[in-house]
Amino acid sequence: MPRRHKFTAIASLAKLADPFAQIDEVIGRLKLESAESRFLEWKSALPFGPGVALSTKYRMVKAALAFANTDGGFIVFGIEPSGKWIGLTKAELEQTDPAMMVELINGCVLPEVVGLNYTTLQYKKRWFAILHAPPSQSVPHVSTKDVIDVQPTGRKICLNKGAVYCRYGAKCDLATAAQFARMIEKRTAYVKSEMLRRIKSVEIPQLLLGFRRTSASRKRADRSPSGTNGNVADGAGVTALFPVIPCAKWKLLIGHR
Repeated sequence: MPRRHKFTAIASLAKLADPFAQIDEVIGRLKLESAESRFLEWKSALPFGPGVALSTKYRMVKAALAFANTDGGFIVFGIEPSGKWIGLTKAELEQTDPAMMVELINGCVLPEVVGLNYTTLQYKKRWFAILHAPPSQSVPHVSTKDVIDVQPTGRKICLNKGAVYCRYGAKCDLATAAQFARMIEKRTAYVKSEMLRRIKSVEIPQLLLGFRRTSASRKRADRSPSGTNGNVADGAGVTALFPVIPCAKWKLLIGHR
């Protein structure tokens, strides 16, 4: 019997910067998933279009922020909460584009979430859209809006201003103390690595070499009055106690020889 292909775990795909570069792996893995999880959220409708409720729009935002603050994840549009792949119409897809999705999410958060990926796919003659939020280095991402959806059945809180959301199983909820500690540690490590990366390349206009005096400075030092111990007193006399080698640009690589 032919050996069945073993698809990459969804946890591994979610952590990639661009999992859609392996779109066949993503589709194969998503088709095997039977329930929402720490790395997967299903939405039956896109967040744009006529009649879209605030709860539909901003719960998607909440999920994207939670994925970014945790370990990344996928939001698949066109799947019911039960897991049934119902699909989207072509018209619904045309009302959404990646720029709109990014603008909606980053209009509700600081700092902005970068590296969001969006794609569409056709499966069993039906259309679906997938948003991927990679795990962010700039955690924590904090909600900047209060969003409340008022409906006849009551008020639904979609976002809380100043909240930090994380992913717990198949749900998004406020960050715990342990999650805050993890995010602070991750952000600190990222800042350190960025600082080291930037200081490893230092641009300097001239390279100072040695302490050799020029012959001109020696002559001036020999003619200096007694009591000066041979030191040059005036600025003009210090021709080059530190002679320089002019150059257009030198690059000093810190820690590399």
